[in-house]
Amino acid sequence: MNVPVSAEIEKGHSEIAPPVAEGVAPWYPPPSYPPSRVKAPGSTDGRGIASLIAAIAGIVLGLPMGIPGVVLGTLAYFLGKSAVRRIDSSQGALGGRGVAVTGWCSASWRWRSDLW
Repeated sequence: MNVPVSAEIEKGHSEIAPPVAEGVAPWYPPPSYPPSRVKAPGSTDGRGIASLIAAIAGIVLGLPMGIPGVVLGTLAYFLGKSAVRRIDSSQGALGGRGVAVTGWCSASWRWRSDLW
């Protein structure tokens, strides 16, 4: 099809299809809207970390010595419970609930094992 160059210019871009290479998928532009952002939790609560450290220390020191396990287990239990309450009431501003629950549960396990 011999079309003069001036005729192609007059038709405009919308009427002229771009050449398509064989074996190549057509190109589609990316969407104009931005992808959704996932809100990350805030910083980890310090009481939750302290609860986990106290629970681990209570288990390690409580096995050979006994009394430090009871003291540290009780401390870790109340620190963990307090951290969970603070994290739940912060509406996503504080993170580390899993750390706090782990310290709290480890402390309650250690505390109960010392009492039996």
